Amino acid sequence: IVLANDVEDLIAERPICKGTQDQYRRAVRCYSAFLDKPAARDHLQEPPVNRWLLSLDGRKAPETIRGRKAGITAVWNWLAGRGLIEHYNQNRLRRIKLPEHVPLAWSVENVRSLLAGAAVVQGRLKSGISAAQMLTAWVWIGYEGGIRPSDVMELRCDMMASVVHLVQHKTGKLHSFGLSEHAIRAIEPLLVPGQDKLFGLNRSAARRWELKLYEAAEQFGFSRRKGQGIGTLRKTHGT
Repeated sequence: IVLANDVEDLIAERPICKGTQDQYRRAVRCYSAFLDKPAARDHLQEPPVNRWLLSLDGRKAPETIRGRKAGITAVWNWLAGRGLIEHYNQNRLRRIKLPEHVPLAWSVENVRSLLAGAAVVQGRLKSGISAAQMLTAWVWIGYEGGIRPSDVMELRCDMMASVVHLVQHKTGKLHSFGLSEHAIRAIEPLLVPGQDKLFGLNRSAARRWELKLYEAAEQFGFSRRKGQGIGTLRKTHGT
């Protein structure tokens, strides 16, 4: 039986987020490509899996390799738990070392520049809320909440209070954060009667407004490094 089918059975059985589902599928596809044939249950043995992980070294980032390993071992654990194959020996599986990275957060001055830039962005959302109001609220929540952009987009109007409680999309864990008076005032214009989501944006629309925010903030001294997105506000919160 091929692992691609087992993965779909695992996903159907467990309430896991789409990102994790895709991680499991990618791991099986990658392992199959290494084997040059569909990976099957018989291929879940330490030696071939170790050779596969070694083959990725230098071609994929260490974080990616660790993700591939986590995906394949998740399937392995699930099958072993059902008594369909033997459990793997953790001590015999190749360890993936991750290099230390210094978090690249934005400074408080950069956050101030973002707020200044948000205030001058032109345009309105379909709800009638101005882009300036929406982006100002987004920056405040991203900075004070320390949550991922995917979680910001899922915030509902009925969740807004001095302390916000939510279940994080990626981890499934409860997270709570307080909001300052500045943030609460910034959010108030977005609390439109009859609107469920606080921002009401899909991913592509959020990205378009994000780029306009950066452009507007540059005149106030804002700068960012390659690869830094609005999620960097979470690192700023953490540091």
